[in-house]
Amino acid sequence: MNNSVVGYCLLFFLFLPIAISVLRINGGARNISRFFFAGNRLTYPMLAATVFMSWMWTTTILGAGEAGIRYGFSGGWAYSLGATGGFLFFIPLYLRMLKRDPGVITLTGFMEKRYGTKIRDLFYFFSIAVVVYIVIEQAAGIGTIFSNSFGISFKIAAFIPVVIISVFVSFKGMKGVIILDLLLFFLFSLVFLILCGDLLFQIDWSLFPLPIKEPENPEGFSSVVSLPGLRYAVTAVFIAAGQVYLDPGYYAKAKAARNRQVLVRGFLIGGVVTWVPVSIICAFLFGSLGKSYPGALNFARVPVLFSFLVLLAGITSISHCLMGMQVIFGTDYYSTKITKKASVGEKIRFSRATTILLGFLCGLIALALERISLLSIDIVSGIIFAAPCGSLILGVFSGRGKEKDALFSILLGVLSGFGSLILFGGNERGMFLATLLSFSIPLIYLLLLCFYTKITGPSGKPKNRL
Repeated sequence: MNNSVVGYCLLFFLFLPIAISVLRINGGARNISRFFFAGNRLTYPMLAATVFMSWMWTTTILGAGEAGIRYGFSGGWAYSLGATGGFLFFIPLYLRMLKRDPGVITLTGFMEKRYGTKIRDLFYFFSIAVVVYIVIEQAAGIGTIFSNSFGISFKIAAFIPVVIISVFVSFKGMKGVIILDLLLFFLFSLVFLILCGDLLFQIDWSLFPLPIKEPENPEGFSSVVSLPGLRYAVTAVFIAAGQVYLDPGYYAKAKAARNRQVLVRGFLIGGVVTWVPVSIICAFLFGSLGKSYPGALNFARVPVLFSFLVLLAGITSISHCLMGMQVIFGTDYYSTKITKKASVGEKIRFSRATTILLGFLCGLIALALERISLLSIDIVSGIIFAAPCGSLILGVFSGRGKEKDALFSILLGVLSGFGSLILFGGNERGMFLATLLSFSIPLIYLLLLCFYTKITGPSGKPKNRL
């Protein structure tokens, strides 16, 4: 059978039931709690599965492999543990947010109460930007794999999944997203185990040549610990922090949890205990092992399994992000920007229309990402999304700080990050420094202001209703 036919069949047989389910699954469109938060009844196994699939990007499979290629065996654990460090802090961040505002629904709503409307509007932008970035990166990963493996059009493979999933999310709501995540979690686990087993059984461990060295990792490509790997691990912490803390999907799923104990267990099991070993295996098998020992693995035997794995990861990450944005559109944005006196039906209809429009826009943008490194996109975007983390963290854990200070800190972070990138270049060390400065400069600036006002007393009362 022609390779392109296999690729199209793979897309068709996965998306056909998703398209049909739009007519079958009741998303609870007459109730805000049911439609946006699945009735707040998620148990920890359900939450763990959906968090795992949300955090399992195409970048986890392809980007972890690319980190293994660039930095050797140290790149695998650096990518995984670094990203986990950023993800893990979301749990105490959200719990503290709940303590300050038990009725919190969205990040943007919390930031308005904490600082004011200007910072809320800026966080609207960051939330949309994070969602667009994640969705187009997943679409680009799917398009790249299907184009390389089956010879089908990158544009078709990147565009069609985003549009179909955006329609699915807009009509089915959180309940549909959770059901999809649970089904694809079991399918992903099965395909991953078969794929890893097939690749590992190919290896003749006794015939390995001496490991090669790589210019980006002069300490030895096969080193388990290396300075470039350590730098990348720190970079991954800040990149993940920006991606997770600004992603509205995690706040929506945390809100959907049955209680706080379920929230903690679900996020720990799905985002850490399960995700870390899978991402390390991806970096080892798909990156450092094949690079260090050329010819050790024959990927020509498993293009269908590998492509299907990437497709599953991309679909669930896309649905997660679009669902998070749909929650903001329907519960926060419509009330603050359109009208405060809105019915449930009006809010849901508005959120559906904007979600489909956003998905269509993301699909169009993804068409321009052919042959672009996913890891490079990850790092550059990390500079932008790390900048507002300081105002968010301090806003959650401290009652001090004014809106104008938070706005200025974000500007400082963006300027220092890109200024460092221009000054030191876009190499591995330059990216490390740029991301570090983008995250730390705003936080240090706000902490110094807090310390100063604690000694001298505040010059004016900040807008803080929490």
